Amino acid sequence: MKNSWGNSWGEDTYDVTGERGWFRIRYGHCFIGTGIHGVSSNLLVGNDTGHPVVELQHPLDGWLYLFGSPSREVLFGRTKIVGSLAVTVDAWDVEVEDEEVTGIDGVEFFVDGVSQSYDEEPPYERLLRRNMGFHTLRVIAFDKAGNPNNQVTIDFLKIL
Repeated sequence: MKNSWGNSWGEDTYDVTGERGWFRIRYGHCFIGTGIHGVSSNLLVGNDTGHPVVELQHPLDGWLYLFGSPSREVLFGRTKIVGSLAVTVDAWDVEVEDEEVTGIDGVEFFVDGVSQSYDEEPPYERLLRRNMGFHTLRVIAFDKAGNPNNQVTIDFLKIL
């Protein structure tokens, strides 16, 4: 049996930062449950080993965005953002032969390695308001069995 506390797998932030972290419990490939430290949890027992898929819809890599609207492709591929921008992703669970499909639990948005939000309802969105400079956006989808996807990342330059 394996469990995890913290904001990411294997991290224990509760005693360090005072933030409540999440946990997942598995026995082999069988998912047992998730929860938040100090909060009751719904348990789901199943055998879903398929990893969900996440696809970045907005912003696209290598484009210039002016106040949320795509303007044109840019040189050298780094996305440039002027003003605020809603990051939008699509996520879905994949079916593995002879296994249950549990569906998407939610999508977590990170900027520069720090979790910004966890969205549980489609469309999965996060308003990107960040200081000027170079940043990295990372998005991870989780299915209801606790399986993460292979993350999607995009580097961007924030102006204004």
